[in-house]
Amino acid sequence: MAESVTIIQLRAKQEELQDAIAYLEGKLTEARADLLHVSAVLRLFETNGEVQQFPAHVNLSRMFSAGELFALATKALTEKGGPMTTRELGAYVIKSKGWDTIDPILGRGVTHKLVYVMSKAHKRGRIQSLGYERGVRVWALLEP
Repeated sequence: MAESVTIIQLRAKQEELQDAIAYLEGKLTEARADLLHVSAVLRLFETNGEVQQFPAHVNLSRMFSAGELFALATKALTEKGGPMTTRELGAYVIKSKGWDTIDPILGRGVTHKLVYVMSKAHKRGRIQSLGYERGVRVWALLEP
């Protein structure tokens, strides 16, 4: 027996409504994701209605002239008269440049840059590496 026209039309309407619901659920998911992103950005810039200050990213390569970082490190080693760790050299460089000595982000950045510069100089035979002391590399001037 053939289905009635009413059944056929109701099934067509059911499919149409299922498609509409699926489309709207997709839009709702997209809108919720957008809301989460906007809320996260607002949290970055506001805390209890007050705008926070975030440290700006600075490329340390531009903060030193060519060879200046290595020159400051060798000056520190000369003044101390003995080996120094990368952290000690970093603190010396920051202090000699007149920068904020208690900024941990700046300290890490300068230290990482120093590791690169000093390792490169060590490979070229310009400085001596004495190994590691408590996980930090120790540097010394070449003996005459």
